[in-house]
Amino acid sequence: MSRKSIKLDKKDYRILYELDVDARSSYSQIGRNVGLDKNSVRYRVNRLEELGVITGYFTEVDMYKLGFTLYRVYLRLENSSVQTEKELISFLTANPNVGWVFSVSGKYDLVLGAYFKSGNEFKAFEREVLNSFGLSIGSKDISIFTTMYQFRRTFLTGENIKKRPYVTIGATTQESIDKVDSEILKDLIRDGRKAVYKIANRLGIGAHIVSYRIKRLVERKIILGFRVMLNNDAMGLEWYKVGFRLKNSKPSDRDMLLRYLIENPYTMYHNETIGGYDTDPEFIVKDIHHLRNIIEEMRMKFSNIKDFDILMYYKTHKTFTWLPLE
Repeated sequence: MSRKSIKLDKKDYRILYELDVDARSSYSQIGRNVGLDKNSVRYRVNRLEELGVITGYFTEVDMYKLGFTLYRVYLRLENSSVQTEKELISFLTANPNVGWVFSVSGKYDLVLGAYFKSGNEFKAFEREVLNSFGLSIGSKDISIFTTMYQFRRTFLTGENIKKRPYVTIGATTQESIDKVDSEILKDLIRDGRKAVYKIANRLGIGAHIVSYRIKRLVERKIILGFRVMLNNDAMGLEWYKVGFRLKNSKPSDRDMLLRYLIENPYTMYHNETIGGYDTDPEFIVKDIHHLRNIIEEMRMKFSNIKDFDILMYYKTHKTFTWLPLE
């Protein structure tokens, strides 16, 4: 695929990595890690936003802590016109319980993630989709997330970072939050760098109260992190999911596979699910040849890999909404 990427230098990449680790870091904090003064960092961040490399900031929330379950749905379209596909995508993105929608190439055409508090709620959503668009859906596959690993983009630094930062979504215990916490979360999900005073002004409370509540949400592991959204196309990168089917293997074999994915700097996500593939990591890579090299390395290291499917994410319709926002 021919892409025209934006030229970035080492300092730009390092700033992007620092924002990926903690998007709420101050310009001074980033500057100390990058070796620049805060005004230079501010200028570079503003430039990266203007160029479309940075497309936003978001907050990682463990929805399981708040009683939600994450469902993933793959759709293969059949006898679907361009207009019907657009209507289906609009229908999905407008639903507040749908957290992301992507167009993909490969075995499926669309993949979406949705959050519900019960299986009955999800089934009602599924029926609604099928009642409206069933004639255009050739097949569907559904899986339920039990654990999601989200890795930081260490490849941006060009360094071998042995202790790779990541967070895990899928808590088995639940927490309750009040209306104020809920409103704070909504603001931070929409903009992970939103200033405390702006949140406070909207809610009509003191900034110190907002700061304290954010700190408590982090301590309670409801908020897991604050990250930057990046435009892969602008950076000359591509995003793939590889769905592996495995032969019967011991838990130790799966542990070794997980360790490999944690240590591979190009792994973006790794999901453990009920239903679907046995394992389906997602990679941010330079191109399909780069991905093929990773897959070949995995097949040589892990003899329990039976076969696999490759999906390429090529268009984002809705993403990084980690809780229903109504």
